[in-house]
Amino acid sequence: MLPLLGGVVIAGEAFSVEVLPVPTECQSYSFWHGLNDRGQALGVVTCDGFETQTAVLWDDGGYVLLQTLGGPNSFAYGLAETGEVLGTAETPIVDDEGIHITRPVVWDGYRP
Repeated sequence: MLPLLGGVVIAGEAFSVEVLPVPTECQSYSFWHGLNDRGQALGVVTCDGFETQTAVLWDDGGYVLLQTLGGPNSFAYGLAETGEVLGTAETPIVDDEGIHITRPVVWDGYRP
């Protein structure tokens, strides 16, 4: 890899590096684990002093926190080229062990 004005060149293709904004609502840490050809990224941010994790979609210099189903946590796992995000979200319902019931979700149409 060769440095090139803030980016890298791999096998003749140029890539740029962009710092994703940390959501001000969640001032702990964030990490991404998905990217599509539209430049959208998805990941998770921790909030409330590492008490909760919230799925996040970064797009066009902004971000959207992806909502839960009423529980404390949401997680994003996959990002389609059309912008839909696949993940799971917790409900307010807890099982016999006090663990929130989690359901699969598809978030669609979110724009920062």
